[in-house]
Amino acid sequence: MLLGLIVLDLALIAIRVLLYDAFLAQQGSLVFIVEPVVLLLTYAGIVLATTANPSPNRLLALRQGTKVGLVTGVMWLVNLMLETFTNLSGLVGIVATAPFLLGGFLLWGIAGNWATHHTGSIGLGILAAVWSAMVCVLITVTFGFLLAYTSLPILEHILTRNPDFLRSHWTDVRAFAIANTFDSGFSHLLGALLVGMIVGTIGSLMCHASYKRWRIYISNIHRKL
Repeated sequence: MLLGLIVLDLALIAIRVLLYDAFLAQQGSLVFIVEPVVLLLTYAGIVLATTANPSPNRLLALRQGTKVGLVTGVMWLVNLMLETFTNLSGLVGIVATAPFLLGGFLLWGIAGNWATHHTGSIGLGILAAVWSAMVCVLITVTFGFLLAYTSLPILEHILTRNPDFLRSHWTDVRAFAIANTFDSGFSHLLGALLVGMIVGTIGSLMCHASYKRWRIYISNIHRKL
């Protein structure tokens, strides 16, 4: 599934650029293409390395990561749709969207905690959390790239008065909307990996620490008996 999404994303980037060749005429536009492509290829490498001859425990961690990734992927899609298709802004926008974004982080950490509890491995706990993040963000990024085909006028309207567009010195708002989509994809792909590792480490260590305290407690009871 993940490799399929990665191939689709690479195709969406390439076709979007080919359909609007004025994009490449903008200064520095190539960077916006290279960044997400490099990360998508990195994701592909992680997927191939992780799924090659997996042990039963690794499969358990990957299955849990996939389940949580699908759930959080839906949450992030809701967040993206709210940001794109509603006029929510300021505190109201934050209150409406933050639970979906931050809730995803929490569930990734829980996936890591669960995997560590059931496999006894901190490393597999971190893997489950990172895998959750990868599934989630690839679903989200794919939807975001599709918006550059289906909803480009909306994206242009949102960015017309955006300070970043005004500072960019680009003269083509459509090209900037495409670049912004690619850049958002890159930042989400990178951020998901980093956050997945962080919350996965925290969740796994919390499970390990709880298990260690529980063993000490049981050991003390046995001594008293």
